[in-house]
Amino acid sequence: MYGRGVSHEAASLAGSLGLDHLTIFYDNNHITIDGATELAYHDDVEERFGAYGWQVINVGEKANDLDALEAAMREAIAETTDRR
Repeated sequence: MYGRGVSHEAASLAGSLGLDHLTIFYDNNHITIDGATELAYHDDVEERFGAYGWQVINVGEKANDLDALEAAMREAIAETTDRR
């Protein structure tokens, strides 16, 4: 979902519609074909998706830590279940 207008419009629509069975993992590896993402990308992804109405869980730099990812997924599921 890196900086693509259509994906962000879809994310905004999902938040507006209250679609609460969506889970997205966003991995910011800080690199693009042209170099570091800081060359052209300055968005705060957490704030952006929070503004869309999404629950945001930041697990930090743990893309390969399956226990951390599972814990975040369980937290997301619990939060969604609590809203029903």
